[in-house]
Amino acid sequence: MNSRGCMSVFAACAVIVVLFGSTDVCGKEEVTVVTREQLVEAMKSDRPPVVVNVLSREQYLEKRIPGSISLPTATMAKLAEAVLPARNTAVVVYCSSSRCSTSANAARRLMAMGYTEVSDYKGGIKDWEDAGLPLERGGGTYTVAENKVRIRPAEESALGKSVTCPVNGKDFKVVKATLVAEYQGNTYYFCCPGCDTRFSSNPEKYTGKAS
Repeated sequence: MNSRGCMSVFAACAVIVVLFGSTDVCGKEEVTVVTREQLVEAMKSDRPPVVVNVLSREQYLEKRIPGSISLPTATMAKLAEAVLPARNTAVVVYCSSSRCSTSANAARRLMAMGYTEVSDYKGGIKDWEDAGLPLERGGGTYTVAENKVRIRPAEESALGKSVTCPVNGKDFKVVKATLVAEYQGNTYYFCCPGCDTRFSSNPEKYTGKAS
């Protein structure tokens, strides 16, 4: 393409941005962008979106928006259907900051897979943190691709329940910090940090130990 052609493309993109406002367009599938204020409001609504961190699981565990789940782009093709079974689910993806393109690319991938209500919180973790909003760290909700083990926090109704850790056989009572695995239709509770990782790496080794 010659310089005049390039200038025409850039001019067309500029016009599209003016027309569509907060959308990511220009030669790529259009992605709706939401602001921090819009996301906070949506999370408080009667029908909150599923907020999805698309960074690596290690980055997700380091810090994330409260209540968000992990769906790294590297495992999206394998796990999206398990994590987001309904294609009309309202989904908001995010990554580290406005300089990170991972969330926009993830949004396009989900749209290509048939998800119809996908938005990108482009400001990401940095924008959230800069506004003084709280972050979660440590255990959250994620799925291990190799074995399709879903890890999540313990549900309120299980608090105080007597259970057995599948990793070391220890009997204990479920507390708010307890992590839980969902695997092949069964639920497993972990007594200590790290048990979830050991279980996820080889669930068949441990499933016979839980009560």
